[in-house]
Amino acid sequence: ADFSVKYYDIEIFGREVERWTQPLFKSNGPSTFALISKVINGVRMYLVKIEHDVGTFDFFELGPTIHWKSFHSQNNADEVESLFRNKLNEGKSIQLDVILSEEGGRFYHEQNRNIILSVNEDDLVRVPLPYLWVNYMTLNTLIMTSSCVNIQLRNLISLIDL
Repeated sequence: ADFSVKYYDIEIFGREVERWTQPLFKSNGPSTFALISKVINGVRMYLVKIEHDVGTFDFFELGPTIHWKSFHSQNNADEVESLFRNKLNEGKSIQLDVILSEEGGRFYHEQNRNIILSVNEDDLVRVPLPYLWVNYMTLNTLIMTSSCVNIQLRNLISLIDL
């Protein structure tokens, strides 16, 4: 696994419960979450990935284009991951590259790298399933009306400079 569970003794005075033991996930390294974008017919589009994950409220959820765990292997990379890796290694087309902290109630000192990368209109003309091009308005509407946008994609969307 890319994380381990550690138990911590927590003590805070002045609360309804002043002391407890709490399990927290300890990451074994940062994950990378990325969103690839491009302009299609004059509209900025974002490449999302349709995922099914344990505990998903709906049957599926939309996630970032790239979700690499700390131990991510370069083996079995599809054309989307390969293009992303090449652009990232070249330092090309990076619109944003920031580190964000994970929610602290369950994750201990976990930080993730979040990247938004723009590609040319002739890149990724046909994307394989489970990828899908979506515009910002659709993503924003889905966030407000359903639970099918995962937290990693929500974080990336919040970083988009309109």
